[in-house]
Amino acid sequence: MFISRECDYAFRIIRALTSAKRLSIQHICDAECIPHAYAYKIIKKLADAELVKVFRGVKGGYELSCDPDKATLYDVYHAIEGDLFLNDCQKPDSICPMRDAEEPCHVHKALWGLQEQIVTLMNQQTIRSIL
Repeated sequence: MFISRECDYAFRIIRALTSAKRLSIQHICDAECIPHAYAYKIIKKLADAELVKVFRGVKGGYELSCDPDKATLYDVYHAIEGDLFLNDCQKPDSICPMRDAEEPCHVHKALWGLQEQIVTLMNQQTIRSIL
């Protein structure tokens, strides 16, 4: 599993927004050391996932729109990266020569088990629990 820079920044944006009612992009970027070029794109994804609310205009800014006691690390990860796959062969649209083999692929099975455990652990960690 690989947590991308974009996903790391998303976790930091969420962290910043739990500390205040409404924040500007400038405040979020300064507080969390996030380049502006990334922030807007990430906030758009977080807003599409209904984790962040966007307010436009002079008194605009950003607020957390999810309950930090219920939203999880996986919710944030999924908003940025989509479904988690430890290996390309686990993706539904991937081409794996072992998929239709007579003998089941034990590597695939092992990775699938690990992947399920990681998703479960990420779903157990609420946003509040990491603050």
